[in-house]
Amino acid sequence: MLLVLSMVLPTPSPAQSTFSLFDPVPTDQLRSFATDRPTKSDSPYTVDAGHFQVEMDAVNWSYHRDSLAKTTSSNLLILDPALKAGIAPDMDVEFDLVPVTLNHTHDRNDGTRSSSVGFGDLITRLKLNVIGNDQGNEVLAIVPYVKAPTACDGCGNNHWEGGATLPFILILPSDWTLNVTNEADLQENADPHGMHMNYQSLINLSHPLLLDSLTAYGEFWTNTDRDHGMRRQYSLDVALAWLAAVDFQVDAGINLGLNPATTGLQAYCGLSRRF
Repeated sequence: MLLVLSMVLPTPSPAQSTFSLFDPVPTDQLRSFATDRPTKSDSPYTVDAGHFQVEMDAVNWSYHRDSLAKTTSSNLLILDPALKAGIAPDMDVEFDLVPVTLNHTHDRNDGTRSSSVGFGDLITRLKLNVIGNDQGNEVLAIVPYVKAPTACDGCGNNHWEGGATLPFILILPSDWTLNVTNEADLQENADPHGMHMNYQSLINLSHPLLLDSLTAYGEFWTNTDRDHGMRRQYSLDVALAWLAAVDFQVDAGINLGLNPATTGLQAYCGLSRRF
């Protein structure tokens, strides 16, 4: 394990190498503010050592009408923070919480309705930057995660799951940025007996608008679930992010499902703050 980590972990840049969780990077040496939102893409940049970051939806609402299964469902998340701490020059730890989730399903086959309200699952992630955290046009990170089954009945599947994402950024000419994020998940079968693989991929392009502090995002996302009977999903996602201050961002976005298997509409607004 130590050998694997020594092969993966990069050599920190001289400007950041002497800092740690208990010896924070001075504010005048902080990297540019980077978040894992908006859209589904992840950022390969880590939180600076000794600093903390909060990223969350103020509101996240989704609606889906499945014509094949003849069901209609909606979901509302309120204040679902991702709490991050920079623990080393190129490493941070992240905790994704869902304090309040409201689910509602209408089965049009028999007219039944069901609802659930409560806490969601807890996801713990460790982000390891491999390339380009402090300089260069190519940036890569490895982000393993574990999901703990803390959700209320009807809000989760009551199983431990995990996986890893591989976010990659390429800085292009004329202020364009390309983000390619791939993810592999080990998930519980729906029956539920055994586990199966789930794969997600996306391509994201972003560019500043009239002001450098305002950025527009466009993204194509796909999900392949290897569980029996599951259908591939596709969505087109668009978003805006406004860097209101050096350490404060406000954003909003819409995700549009491109086939019947994908959530038809998801809309959200949120904010991020670094400390």
